[in-house]
Amino acid sequence: MTVYELFKGKTINFIGDSLLGGHTLGLDPVWCRLLADKNDMQHINYGSNGSTMSDCKGGAKAIVKRYVEMADNDPDIVVFEGGRNDYNKCAVIDDGTEDETTYCGALITLVKGFRKKYPRAVLIGVTFWKVNDVPNKEGISCNEYTRAMMRTLDELGVAYVDATDTSKCPIDMTDRENRVKYCLEGPGDVCHLNVQGFKDVMVFFEAEIAKIYANAMGVTLD
Repeated sequence: MTVYELFKGKTINFIGDSLLGGHTLGLDPVWCRLLADKNDMQHINYGSNGSTMSDCKGGAKAIVKRYVEMADNDPDIVVFEGGRNDYNKCAVIDDGTEDETTYCGALITLVKGFRKKYPRAVLIGVTFWKVNDVPNKEGISCNEYTRAMMRTLDELGVAYVDATDTSKCPIDMTDRENRVKYCLEGPGDVCHLNVQGFKDVMVFFEAEIAKIYANAMGVTLD
């Protein structure tokens, strides 16, 4: 089965922060739309600039709260990401709790909520990019939130795309030239992709999401 045959006619929902919201570019150039259009999929993108995953102090548009407003459209796939703004707001990570004000607690709540809201959907998390270990005011690096996401999703049995794997992902925010090529606001930006960045990273996400979905459906890709 080809990726197109796997995806054609399927419905996919996305929710996250400005990595899906497109920052100042808006939703049209984001890889979510490019993937859906290429493969004749229905999609809704709930990416929103500034969203935190958790309902932490100082957080905004918390994904753990917003997901309940997503359409009841029985999607085949749900893709979610978030964490950079939790890092910016110094959210507590706190493994293993279900406290929505903590990063891991919000993830646990989100997954449980998705399983109830979309019982047929394949859930797929997406990590933040590979970045340097710069601590926030509480001494926590962005990479620690990424590792917490992967750890929590492993425990919950949810697949994820590891966007820090630069052997596959074309985005490497630790590399200045990579940022010059792909970042919307130049080398000082470690978050937001430009139009070319979205085009190139779509190929990566398409392959990784297809692999996860094919495995869940018990089919083999060409």
